[in-house]
Amino acid sequence: MKSPFIRSVFYPSDFIGDEQPAFEHALRVAMAARGRLDLFHVVRPGEDYDSSLFPSVRSTLERWGQIPFGAGIEAIKELGLDVRRVHAREAGVVASIEEHVASAAPDLLVLAMHQRTGTDRWLHRALSEPLARECHVPVLMVPRQGRRFVDEETGDVRLRTVLVPVDREPDAFPAVSRAEALLRTMEVVDAHFILLHVGPSWRTPAVRVSSESGWTHEVETWEGNVVDNIVASAKANDADLVVMAKSGQRRPLDALRGSTTERVSRALTCPLLVVPSARSRAFEAVEHATATWPAMPAVA
Repeated sequence: MKSPFIRSVFYPSDFIGDEQPAFEHALRVAMAARGRLDLFHVVRPGEDYDSSLFPSVRSTLERWGQIPFGAGIEAIKELGLDVRRVHAREAGVVASIEEHVASAAPDLLVLAMHQRTGTDRWLHRALSEPLARECHVPVLMVPRQGRRFVDEETGDVRLRTVLVPVDREPDAFPAVSRAEALLRTMEVVDAHFILLHVGPSWRTPAVRVSSESGWTHEVETWEGNVVDNIVASAKANDADLVVMAKSGQRRPLDALRGSTTERVSRALTCPLLVVPSARSRAFEAVEHATATWPAMPAVA
């Protein structure tokens, strides 16, 4: 029996209404894994903390028909869900989230994708980009507007077409591996992988996709700008999810315009799974399904 990819999901909440799609994805993945969901909020200076402002797990599960209306906490536990609300009083939001992610070592971090561009990006620095860049765990970025693979009304999952850009550097194997594991966790049986290489066809790396029953794959080769072609292929293929391996290096020009992954995230209209190219503690945990979860830090 293959072990699931997800055992714990970490979701930082801004306590704002347009984060609901990202929260629903975090909850649905944790529910499929029968795992732990940590809802985290950084209390900024001068802000009053109110745990009731977290997105509602109970009302969402009621809407999806997973628990009866008015059911108590025991109904949620019967689904196998372990939901924890965690907060920290820190001045630096990004640093605080990074610290708690490193401590909790979740298998997946879920973020709302702001997708700001131009001057607006400089004036309102999105949190999703630095977190996806610095955190050494897979990060699922969900656009606030656009396509999603979790239906908001029913909780049904649509993950039929998965686009994975591949190149010789960074190595695409971790991205394909984590995409497969996510699909196994969500019990997807009819997925189609598109391995996209932007550049000369002779440079297309050999990437193996598991031969699961109902899973198919193909290789596409496009010429031109990498970012533009990834976004165009996702649109042309009606992708439900794009999965990218991120490089551990950051070039000087990236500080101005953003890395390839960051620029793709700003233009996509579907969720993006960003996977560290190097092995991390989270990857090690995936290989040991019987490993125990690390303890959460004490919360006041």
